[in-house]
Amino acid sequence: MIQAVIFDMDGVIHYSSPYVWKARNIYLEKYGVQIQDSEIPALLGRSLRDQIAMINKKYSIKLEFNDFSKKTREIQVDLMKKNLVSCIGVKELIDDLLKNNVKIAIASSNLKRFIVEDLEIMNLLDNFKIITSIEEVEHHKPCPEIFLRTAEKLEMPPENCVVIEDAVNGIQAAKRGGMKAIAVLTEFHAREDFKEADLVVDSLKELNWSKIKELG
Repeated sequence: MIQAVIFDMDGVIHYSSPYVWKARNIYLEKYGVQIQDSEIPALLGRSLRDQIAMINKKYSIKLEFNDFSKKTREIQVDLMKKNLVSCIGVKELIDDLLKNNVKIAIASSNLKRFIVEDLEIMNLLDNFKIITSIEEVEHHKPCPEIFLRTAEKLEMPPENCVVIEDAVNGIQAAKRGGMKAIAVLTEFHAREDFKEADLVVDSLKELNWSKIKELG
C-alpha cells in the first residue's frame, strides 16, 4: 500500500534546467567549451561531481569542483531570482497529498543548501520536512541509496513509497530500491526511455492521490 511520495527536485518540483545549463555555459566560455542540448540527457540524474568528471574527460579540461559549484550557482541564482516557478501541477499535487495524510519528501542529487534556497524562492519549503541531498549518500543514482535513505527518514518500507522522477537514472534507482516509479516527461527524454517506470505522465497536472495510490 502506498503511503509516501518522494519527489526529485529539478524537472519535477521546478524546471531550473534552462538556468542551470545557461549558467554553466557562461562559466565554461573561458575554457572555450559549451555543453550542447544533446549532451545533457547523459548528465541528468548524476551528482555534480560525476558531471564535472564527465565534462573534464570529454573536453580535456580541469574544472575544480568548489569553484565550478560556487560560481555557476551564483550565476544561476541571479538568472532565476525573478523567474523560477514550480512545475505545472506541483502545488495542487502537494496539497492533495497532504490533505490525505500522505507523507512527502524530496530526494535530490543537488546540495542541501541549493534545494532549500530553491524551495524558498517558490514558497514551498514549509511543505517538506524531509529532504535528502547528495551530501548524505555515498553512491549516486542509479544506485537506490538516496531513495532508501529517504524511506528510512519517512519511516516507511520501500514498497510503500512512490518516487516521482524526470531522469532515467532516477527511475532506475527507484526500481532498484523496490519502490514504484512515476516518470515525468521533459524535453530531454522520450516516453520510450522510461520502460521501467510504473507510470509516465506529461506533467504533474495528471496526478492526484487517487491515481497514485492505484500503483500500490
